[in-house]
Amino acid sequence: MLKILALISIIALAAFAGGDATFDAAKRELNVSAIIMFFVFIAGTLGVTYWAAKKTKSASDFYTAGGGITGFQWFSNCWRLYVSCCFFRSIWTYLHERL
Repeated sequence: MLKILALISIIALAAFAGGDATFDAAKRELNVSAIIMFFVFIAGTLGVTYWAAKKTKSASDFYTAGGGITGFQWFSNCWRLYVSCCFFRSIWTYLHERL
């Protein structure tokens, strides 16, 4: 089943990724600061992941944070995620309508 799903996904990507190949590609200068920030972000993410992996000792620590999450913390996290998604979706919609 997984192989069929993977095959369907690859076919869908190939079908929609073609697009219109006629565009004017302008040569731009290399944005060194953007590349440096990208690698800093990746290094920071890997560092936090390594630190968190060292703190977990069992599967229950990983899935339930050792039972230390209260109902309010869980609700607060869900609410923040919802608000963040709404914000980014509204920004995307605004930019999509303007461009």
